[in-house]
Amino acid sequence: METGGARDGLERWWQEHSELDELVAQAVEALGGGSIASAAASLEEVNEALEAHFSVEENAYFPLVERLSPENVHT
Repeated sequence: METGGARDGLERWWQEHSELDELVAQAVEALGGGSIASAAASLEEVNEALEAHFSVEENAYFPLVERLSPENVHT
């Protein structure tokens, strides 16, 4: 991966973390709102976003870290 691609990938990774934080906040609000349907939908959205994010981490981010900084990889 070229330097620009790595930088873009890391920026997207951080952006996803911010998006996940927002989804969790929305889920917490929905859970406190008393609507089971709304809370369930919010939790499903968090679940889908986490699965997608973890897939990117496993397939792109972690291999990049391993290549660029193998001393930071713990097995």
